[in-house]
Amino acid sequence: MASIPPALPQDPGPERRAAAAALFPREAYVSEYSWGINIAASRLAVDVLTERNLNLYDRDSRLSDRLIARVKAAPDPVIDDAIRCVSEPIAQSLFVPDLVAFQTFASSPGGANVWNYFFKAQPWDACFQRPVRTYLAPFIDEDLAAVVAETPLR
Repeated sequence: MASIPPALPQDPGPERRAAAAALFPREAYVSEYSWGINIAASRLAVDVLTERNLNLYDRDSRLSDRLIARVKAAPDPVIDDAIRCVSEPIAQSLFVPDLVAFQTFASSPGGANVWNYFFKAQPWDACFQRPVRTYLAPFIDEDLAAVVAETPLR
């Protein structure tokens, strides 16, 4: 799993942040976003069940399925947070003209493969963890209670 690179000491400002974030699509169907949401929600499910000593049968998959469905029903704020996480080091490293040139190159036929490689290499797993947990926090107890009710002790 790729880790989130440490933040550089300078503040890139809103223009550089916006230009860096604009490199990434905002569509919910992007496979890296779906994968990031799935992994983060599944890890949360396992953590909650383990923390409360409620692991048994298939509760982890049931809880994880419920949490994934919740996030995917309204994924935009979670995706935006993950994009901000991934784009922050880029905004700190490049200036607006560089970011615009990078976006132009990435959208060209010759740059598409380079962009796809770069895009897939981003730490999506790490960058979806916090926004998914924050988004799901109000629903954990409700979903956990439903899963426990579906899978009583035998």
